[in-house]
Amino acid sequence: MKNVEPIISSFLKYLSIIVLLQNSGVVATVCKTMSLLPEKSGSYLRNHAIRTLTVSSQSMCRITCYLSDKQCLSYNFHQSSGTCEINDSDEFQHPEDLIPSHGHVYRGTKVTK
Repeated sequence: MKNVEPIISSFLKYLSIIVLLQNSGVVATVCKTMSLLPEKSGSYLRNHAIRTLTVSSQSMCRITCYLSDKQCLSYNFHQSSGTCEINDSDEFQHPEDLIPSHGHVYRGTKVTK
């Protein structure tokens, strides 16, 4: 019976973490389906950034967009500075705001959930 105690203890720890995450809303933010549209190198969507941060790669910018609780409809990534801008709009809602910009990569998304 002593061998069961560590298993039960571990289970209760994991269960507590899941309950805490669920109550904090973290679990709800990652439950969505997002498709990435083709990237547009040399393009930048202006006037729609809701969050700006410095990241190590475009992959980190993409992950940040995914985890942004359904607000991220696109992102801008500046390759040399690592600046990532999470946008609450895209090129379809505001085509006039998609402008040429050397060193930037723009990428839209399609969120289905």
